[in-house]
Amino acid sequence: MPDFVGAVACPSLLDCSNPAPIPKSEWKLVSVSSQETVDPGLATMAFDGNPSTIWHTRWTSGSDTYPHEMQIDLMRAYEVSEFMYLARQIGVNGNIKNYELYLSLDSLDWGSPVLNGAFADHTAPQYIKLSTPKKAKFMKLVAKSEHYGQSFAAAAELGLVGCYAESSSLFDLKIFDSISAYPVPSQGVFEFNLPDLNIESFEVFNASGQRIKSMKYSNSKNGYSFDLSYEPSGIYYARILSSAKRIFHMKLIKI
Repeated sequence: MPDFVGAVACPSLLDCSNPAPIPKSEWKLVSVSSQETVDPGLATMAFDGNPSTIWHTRWTSGSDTYPHEMQIDLMRAYEVSEFMYLARQIGVNGNIKNYELYLSLDSLDWGSPVLNGAFADHTAPQYIKLSTPKKAKFMKLVAKSEHYGQSFAAAAELGLVGCYAESSSLFDLKIFDSISAYPVPSQGVFEFNLPDLNIESFEVFNASGQRIKSMKYSNSKNGYSFDLSYEPSGIYYARILSSAKRIFHMKLIKI
């Protein structure tokens, strides 16, 4: 009897039924209630992608009391389905116990926390799913206590899992249409027509949801084209914002 091989689709920011880790390279710190600036402990170290660096509340010149709070701008709207907390990998001071997580589209109306509870006291990543995914452009973490009763808070990494929100607070986008590229599959060069005026932004992502850097397109009387010749074979997705504020997407197969 032949062996059977099961295929599982890669998580993708373009597939809300199979969401992916939200890239943190674009995130920006909005505010933090306390951070250590003399010894490395900046708030931005909680989302720099490096688990060996940490955000740590002030300690060389005294300390600040709980609660501690950090607000982050995700820089675009996502449908968030899961939150991740990674405690510091060396040492235990500041390991957060009780917490609340808030998500918002405008950072003004936070409403009720989407998550609240207690983190376990260990160094493995802790993923907590939301009961219902929520569209958000801003995240606020409120640390309410520490495992050892101290006034410090710390985090090696914070993370979110989700997908692109079809409706963005930046553009008030209401339509998400599929268009076709040709040829599919292609060895690299794809062509397409846009039935809605001109392109305002053009992005291409791999199957893991990572954006292809410096992707450019060209236009002619017959439409648009772009080149993936220098990328490995696989499935890609293009996301286009038209000048009429409509979103179009294409699925691409490069051989």
